[in-house]
Amino acid sequence: MDSNKSGLVISILAMVLAIPLAIVANFMTPYALNWYSTTSQERLTQRIAYLQEQLDKVKNEWMFTPADWEMYRTIVISELVSLFFGSFVFAVIFGVINRRPVLSVWLFRFQLAVCVVGCMTLTVLAIKAMNHSDTTRTLHSEQARHELRHELRRLKSFAGR
Repeated sequence: MDSNKSGLVISILAMVLAIPLAIVANFMTPYALNWYSTTSQERLTQRIAYLQEQLDKVKNEWMFTPADWEMYRTIVISELVSLFFGSFVFAVIFGVINRRPVLSVWLFRFQLAVCVVGCMTLTVLAIKAMNHSDTTRTLHSEQARHELRHELRRLKSFAGR
């Protein structure tokens, strides 16, 4: 493989892997935050105060009905589908554009930059939407409230040591 083809493969691979890795990082952030909060007594106290504030906030919120759950699931699925479809479209556009002979190096770089910026924008928007969905789930579902209470009890047990 010459350097142009290997560069193309690396760039497409980077665009394709950026999205799943961003999603994994988004899901792993709460676990890392909870672990990090236990490494210092001050951080642990701050995390307990934050979780207690969240628990007090959710006590006054309404619960999801079955129709609300279906709407929530539909929104989450549509967020993921739009993210993957949008990234696929940018990758296809980049691939189709570069099937023709490259007119200049600057044009190639510009096309690559547009595709990468488009994929990253979609990733940022999807992460923001997923965070909003997670907040909504925390506020309006019994399971998330139970997880919040459990995490608060676990952290308080660390504080008592």
